[in-house]
Amino acid sequence: MIVNKKIRIAIGAAFFGTLLLFSCTKDKAKPKSALDCTTTAHTFAADVQPILTTNCALSDCHSDAQDDGGFPLNTYDDAVFAAGFEEFLKAIKHEPGAEPMPDGEPKLPQEDIDAIECWVLAGTPDD
Repeated sequence: MIVNKKIRIAIGAAFFGTLLLFSCTKDKAKPKSALDCTTTAHTFAADVQPILTTNCALSDCHSDAQDDGGFPLNTYDDAVFAAGFEEFLKAIKHEPGAEPMPDGEPKLPQEDIDAIECWVLAGTPDD
């Protein structure tokens, strides 16, 4: 009788220990939804240039007038040059491996980031 009781206690402890162990694991984060670039064709003049002009190609940032060793983002050729660097998208997405841009400012709205990323992924089309 004592052996039966000890076995039941051991089985119960093992069951609850296992239950406790698995119930305390960290929930896995939901995967981010994939970027869908198939619904809209983004082009430089129509989509990307207005974003860059408003947020990046300013007199003290990425304009022709800057002299701090950065690069301008005023023209299509400027933007294509910048998009050729891995850090370009990382910077506007505020990802590790690049200095977040715009410098000292919050991230661009997600729809602007998506437009630029889709433009880059599509091969940087001009109008």
